[in-house]
Amino acid sequence: MRFLRLRTGQTRWLAGVLAGATALFLVTAAWAAPSGVESAAKARLLGALHPGKSTEGASIHANPDGTVRYLLAPPGGFFKGQSAAKSGGVDAAAKAFVAEQATAFGVSQPGITFRTVSVQYYNGLSYVRLQQQYKGVDILGAQIVVQMNGALGVPSVMSEVLTDTTALENGSVSMTPAINADDAVERAIEEMVRLNPGLGAGEFQKSGAPVLSLYLPAILDESGDIHLVWAANVSAREIPSPLRETILVDASDGKVLFHYSLTPKLDDRRLWSAGNSLYSWSAAERASFCDWQAAFADPSIPLYQNYLRHLEVRFEGDLPCGITAADNLYDLLGGCYNFFMEKFSRDGWDGFGSTYIGVVNLPLTIYETQTTWDQQCGVALGMFPIEGMIQDDIVAHEFMHTVTGTIVPDFIYAGESGALQEGYSDAFGEFVDWYLSSWGNDAEEV
Repeated sequence: MRFLRLRTGQTRWLAGVLAGATALFLVTAAWAAPSGVESAAKARLLGALHPGKSTEGASIHANPDGTVRYLLAPPGGFFKGQSAAKSGGVDAAAKAFVAEQATAFGVSQPGITFRTVSVQYYNGLSYVRLQQQYKGVDILGAQIVVQMNGALGVPSVMSEVLTDTTALENGSVSMTPAINADDAVERAIEEMVRLNPGLGAGEFQKSGAPVLSLYLPAILDESGDIHLVWAANVSAREIPSPLRETILVDASDGKVLFHYSLTPKLDDRRLWSAGNSLYSWSAAERASFCDWQAAFADPSIPLYQNYLRHLEVRFEGDLPCGITAADNLYDLLGGCYNFFMEKFSRDGWDGFGSTYIGVVNLPLTIYETQTTWDQQCGVALGMFPIEGMIQDDIVAHEFMHTVTGTIVPDFIYAGESGALQEGYSDAFGEFVDWYLSSWGNDAEEV
């Protein structure tokens, strides 16, 4: 096993592309005509339109229940909220517009609120991502993205939210959990054991505290009714590991309802080597990503002294170490860094010069490329088991997962959103392939 550390140092352009493209991809395939929108709400919505000089009308795409899923002003035009105020900022203006048009978007029910997830900027426009809540509890994946111009006008809105709260209002679904967070973690670990035959419960641990949430399957392209759940993140104890999942445990009876992976299938670099087998760490050496980051920053701590220092093969600026897979990955990660810096002025995978660890020559029990990251402590990890996987488009594909994951940190790797994330990685994998066309075998079949 070999490790490469790449310090890479945010770009508004790329954030805007992802925010806008996500909205576009989500609406073009499935939305119906606007005829079902309730007439008074539709009139109120169209009354807020400032068409500018365009002779075109607004585009309104509706859900089957008639509520607005996508709203687009004509070129040069925008919608304007009555209570938009510059003093409140773009996120406050976005929330105010949604509140004014709540009936049109299907979110006027008591208990529905929104919190700001992020604000991204590109070319004079802002993209405000709002998370839907019911009585303060997040509804998984239920969000509205509001595009704002410099005058706090709204050129477009993309919405995929809960519009029917009947089961919550009449008590069919209780908002009080019958099982506690610890029981939910235990059940989630049992599910990880079921999903990974041969591993025992002691091989897994929770990653952070479970979060009480509402799960509406339709948001993730699944079927079924809404449930109150504990969203528990569980990972393998040994680091590095591709085994990290979010398990949704029914808060009423402990049944597992859904799960999704947290590991989608530069310029201060360091490499480590430990042969082609996973190192058997003692309990004290089983470290988190943040522990690894601390070890990189302070080589005097035990994790470095007891483990990492024995694996070093190459540091930034050194000559090639002679290990083909490690040297090739070193070069390609540097190429990914250069692409994002040159084309988007983005300093690495998270835009802030954080660490990237590359892992090569893994045992054959790990047979897929994997990527995971922890933005809070600034560490990303890419696993490339065999030398043949270290190609420019494959490495860039995995690198792009970390970029997407930091721009949209709550991207759910399931259903349509998971397909979008893979699509972005495929596209940027080819962009980097073109950018590095002088590297390696760029034949069509590769």
